[in-house]
Amino acid sequence: MRKIFFLFILTCISCISFSQNIFRAIIRDAKTKEILPATSVLFRYNSSGSKSNAAGLISIGAVPNGIQVFIFSHTGYENKTDSFNFPLQINDTVEILLVPEEKELNEIIVQSTRTSRTIGNTPTRVETIDKEELDEKNNMRPANVSMILHESTGLQVQQTSATSGNASIRSQGLDGRYTQLLKDGYPNFGNFASGLSVLEIPPLDLKQVEIIKGPASTLYGGGAIAGVINFISKTPDEKGEYDFIINHSNVGQTDIG
Repeated sequence: MRKIFFLFILTCISCISFSQNIFRAIIRDAKTKEILPATSVLFRYNSSGSKSNAAGLISIGAVPNGIQVFIFSHTGYENKTDSFNFPLQINDTVEILLVPEEKELNEIIVQSTRTSRTIGNTPTRVETIDKEELDEKNNMRPANVSMILHESTGLQVQQTSATSGNASIRSQGLDGRYTQLLKDGYPNFGNFASGLSVLEIPPLDLKQVEIIKGPASTLYGGGAIAGVINFISKTPDEKGEYDFIINHSNVGQTDIG
């Protein structure tokens, strides 16, 4: 009796092992035939999932006989559902081709009006700091133009070095290298504002300061993405003009301009 029971157990085990198959597949792009790693595969029989390796290969074991369904999905590709009748007639790796997912965009209508006016002649909003306000700020800090720009709306003078005290000008919240500095309309300070400290610009020879906020890179180059600051010098006259400003604080600090 024990021998018969033992033979029955062996027969059941052999039948179970014989009825289980291994599904091997390689996932490729349907158009380019390139392998698709990290493709998710769902085995609907037991709701188990797996992913293809870096070579696009996937192997799923314990697949019973009969018709079994697999669902393949990958980002940017349409989901594909395939059914296979196990045991497979060909015990080789099955090639699965996924079709790229294509989405149609809504119709976009662009309308424009042609004009003979050039970009250079197009009106631009410019803020001006006149001589009266410059004189007031010079009395507060005659050494550099940081006080002049610090109190302007939309501009921030940010200190970039604790040892040297260098600072950069930030416009519209962007980094200082995106603000273009001009001297009488020319980029004499370099292409980007990050190459110059505002502490090196003396304020006493300024007539006014013009500020353009917002992207002006069309006219002033790639360094004017955040805005443009133009320092306009005083116009020389026949007679000389001499200004001296001396500030002395209670802590012993002295500024001479």
